[in-house]
This record gives sequence, C-alpha cells and structure tokens, in this order.
Amino acid sequence: LGLMMAMVLALVVPTLGGWDLSLSLIFTTIIFAFFWLVGPWINDHLYHWIYKVEWVDLAAFRKRSPASARMIEQMAEKYHFKLPKIGLIADNNPTAFTYGSGKWNPRLVVSEGIFTYLNETEREAVIGHEMGHIANNDFIVMTMAAFLVSVMFQLSRIFLRSKSGGGKKGGGYLFIIGVIAYVFYLIGTYMLLFLSRTREYLADEFSARETGKPDELASALV
Repeated sequence: LGLMMAMVLALVVPTLGGWDLSLSLIFTTIIFAFFWLVGPWINDHLYHWIYKVEWVDLAAFRKRSPASARMIEQMAEKYHFKLPKIGLIADNNPTAFTYGSGKWNPRLVVSEGIFTYLNETEREAVIGHEMGHIANNDFIVMTMAAFLVSVMFQLSRIFLRSKSGGGKKGGGYLFIIGVIAYVFYLIGTYMLLFLSRTREYLADEFSARETGKPDELASALV
C-alpha cells in the first residue's frame, strides 16, 4: 500500500497547480467510499435475492457447528471486532466467504456443503480462515489498494488526453506523465493481485495459529 501511495503521489505532485484534477479524483473517491460503506448492505440483498441466503443468529449457527461458533466468539473478543452477521446458502457446493466495511460490520456466509462434506474440526479451521480476514482488516486493505489502482488509471486517462489538447500549455509534459501513469496502473494491477493472494495466505496462517490445527485447514481445502 505504501508503494502504491508513493506511485500516486509521484504522478500528482509534479502537476499540482498546473492541472485541475480535483473533479475526477473527488468523483473516484466518492464512488469508492460509497461502495465501501454501503456495499455490505447492497450485497446482503443481492445474496438473498440471487443465492437465497438465510440470515441466522449465532445460537442457530451453534446448533450446526459448535466449534465454529466458539471460534467466532473467541476471535471477536480477542481481536475486538463485532460478531459477524451469519448467512446460510442452501447449496451443497462447499464454500465460505466474508465481507463488510471493517471490524464493525462483518458478514460471514457459508453454504450447506460446509456441513455436508467437512467434519467439525475442518469447519472450525475454515471459519478461522474467514475470521482472519476480519481480524487482519482485509476489507479496508483491499479497498484502499483497489482505490489507488483506480486513481492511477484515472490519471493516465486524464494526462494521455492532454496530447490532443491543441495548444494547451504543458500538454506534451502531461502526456509523458500519462504514459508513466498507465505503466504504474499496469504494475499496480499485478500488485493488487499479489496483495489479494498474500491476504489469503495470511488468513490461512491465522487459522493455523489460532486453531493449532493447520492440517485440518489443508484437509478442508482438499
């Protein structure tokens, strides 16, 4: 994230005072802020509509998987996040995922396949992985990274158009910055993919450490 921020600053600072970037950057910021804050509630309705997600309380989930419910409670207390809203999908394709804006509004969704194909300790390990995403603030980290990459793309489009700006002063200089911005955007895209995979490995490590059963997570994934 620090490197991405440095790349954005390297593009913006040389053009301050000579080019009005405020409207485009403000619009991009508003869009990302909106979906970061409101997105979880939008997804709640989308998942209910598309996948027929049934939202249940922790007591109901505990009846299906006591160890997983205990894991959720312990991790929420230890890492200071709100108990996640829990959704169940009536589908035997085994999957689990989490989403939200931050530690104050996480969601955990699991499919029926988790209960069909995994034993209790494997389920606990999978839920531990998802709790790792919440504890590690991955919602915020990935949103920030995606925002910075989007800013690089917006800057590249703004500056690359400057070459066709007729006699606009500094057009050639800004076009060069636009080319650099596009190269940064391509690099940033791969950095975003790398960061995403890194967050998954960190969540794996979190589950292995907190459950003390790394083999169970491996078994569950297989």
